[in-house]
Amino acid sequence: MIIKVEEIQKSLNDIWPDLQQIWCFDQEYVYPTIEEVTQFVTESGIDISEIKAENPDCDDFALQLHAKVKRFVNWSFGEVFASKVQGWSKLHNLNICCCQDGVFLIDPRPKRIWQADSNNDNVLWVRF
Repeated sequence: MIIKVEEIQKSLNDIWPDLQQIWCFDQEYVYPTIEEVTQFVTESGIDISEIKAENPDCDDFALQLHAKVKRFVNWSFGEVFASKVQGWSKLHNLNICCCQDGVFLIDPRPKRIWQADSNNDNVLWVRF
């Protein structure tokens, strides 16, 4: 199933009405199911040993997972920078995917996936 940029922007703005920094580099993306995303993330093999940065942290993991997804499929999958994650106020870089089942946030280091919620997640920018 294909999703257009306008649909992605609408899905994101339905959750975060004030979100203005949405960068999409393609006009269309593949709209996966959450089951496909969960399986890919679980089997991704993204771990500290793959990252050559001096201090591997959240931005390194999110970038690596984003790149790994893009090597195989053109999902509506990207990176976000947030000021609140699952109710915890902190600056954090993680992944996002617009799925057929909703918009999901993915923390690649502990491999946690949850449905985005404006009450508990505050996204500042998105890059697909």
